[in-house]
Amino acid sequence: MNQLFNRVVILGILGAFGSIGAPPAIASAELPRGFIAQSQAQSLFDRAVEKTERGDFQGAVRDYSQAIEMQPNYVEAYIGRANVLSKAGNQSGAIADYSQALRLNSKKIEAYIGRGSAYSAIGNQASAIEDYTQALRINNNSAEAYVGRGAAYAAIGEFDRAMDDFNEAVEINPADGAAYFNRGLIRAQQGDREAAISDFRQASSLFQSQGNNTLSQQAQAFIQRLQQN
Repeated sequence: MNQLFNRVVILGILGAFGSIGAPPAIASAELPRGFIAQSQAQSLFDRAVEKTERGDFQGAVRDYSQAIEMQPNYVEAYIGRANVLSKAGNQSGAIADYSQALRLNSKKIEAYIGRGSAYSAIGNQASAIEDYTQALRINNNSAEAYVGRGAAYAAIGEFDRAMDDFNEAVEINPADGAAYFNRGLIRAQQGDREAAISDFRQASSLFQSQGNNTLSQQAQAFIQRLQQN
């Protein structure tokens, strides 16, 4: 919301200058220095998002870092850089950035979820569960947080709690393929073969409709394995 507001303000001001015929050089000169830095940081942020979508993680990290240098309290830039670092496998760097974002704004649910995922990736399931739980305190309708916490519970063998979380995620968001996939794994682990196959089929269909063929095929592979056994 803040990023959109910044764009609207910037366009509005430039539009106003244009309407009275002020030369661009004069208009720029009248803008406060902090405002110009904010505008430049926003442009770097937008470029980093585009680079992330293209898979240029190094370029994205550079742009997020420059945006943070210009605006040291740029919470979204810390979260964006953390997301990229996590995707690139640098979980310690991601955790540091998520933590800084939360120091600046303790209500950022995406930072708790991201840090929970990073903690889970390095095997620190206790911290992951704590972060996912905090995310759910902020928004108890976050299917993503339930899926993440359920996966962390499953990793330490607390399958009943994991199942409860996956059930909640499916209830909140019936289009969450990860919830069905993970619930299928638990059901297979517990010997509930038909229910597991049903979940994997639903997961495969959802992943395919979302363009994630890799996970769709993984779900199909589990179906075949269960049917053979």
